Amino acid sequence: MSGKRHFWPFALPIPLILIAILLALYVTALWLTPLPLKIVDSDHSGLVSLAEALDALDVGHRQRDTQPGCIEYFWYKDGMTAYVDCRKSTTF
Repeated sequence: MSGKRHFWPFALPIPLILIAILLALYVTALWLTPLPLKIVDSDHSGLVSLAEALDALDVGHRQRDTQPGCIEYFWYKDGMTAYVDCRKSTTF
């Protein structure tokens, strides 16, 4: 016996657990956002990054005064319009 402790069987699951947590966070963020994926993909790369998915959760909604029956989704960070949806009911 060399006196060294081997942690290999316990070290392998840690990265896998972290990857699973990040993947669950990514999927949950995309599922909860009211924005379509083409809006969530803010850099128009064709792929939605984890940062873009989490950023898409930071939106609010309001009725549009100029277009009755339309819902405007806006960014909380600056109040700018992110997306306008005229297909949904205005009942919140």
